[in-house]
Amino acid sequence: MKLTVHLFTTDALSFGDALALPGRGQPDIVCLLPRAELDFSCALAVRAQDGEPGPEELAEHFTLAGTGGADSALLAEVDGRLFALTFGRGAELLEPALLEPEFEGKAIPFPLSGLGHQLSALLGHYDDPLHRAEVPFSAERA
Repeated sequence: MKLTVHLFTTDALSFGDALALPGRGQPDIVCLLPRAELDFSCALAVRAQDGEPGPEELAEHFTLAGTGGADSALLAEVDGRLFALTFGRGAELLEPALLEPEFEGKAIPFPLSGLGHQLSALLGHYDDPLHRAEVPFSAERA
């Protein structure tokens, strides 16, 4: 399975910053934390409504009951920068004004094991010191 990777600008300082506000009549967006610690900070953004459960690999790490996991966005912090990995229509959950315009969505292989290293490599190819955040991202602010 492949998923699309998006990079946020340095203005996105928390997982909450990265999410779009739901439109009128749309279900809320909630962030789920992984059941066990991974090699990077992350949360899964999903709509708070029953729907397709999403990829089995997500169900291994997150409790997806009562959510639409098929259209989701895995928010991940790597090397002080915030990424979103989207499944289905998961990009609709993201705040488009905070996405790096020069970092076009890139497809990478799944699963979550080793994902932190893959994102770090992607960032290393894209990022330079001018793009680094003056205020580092913090998962604790989510």
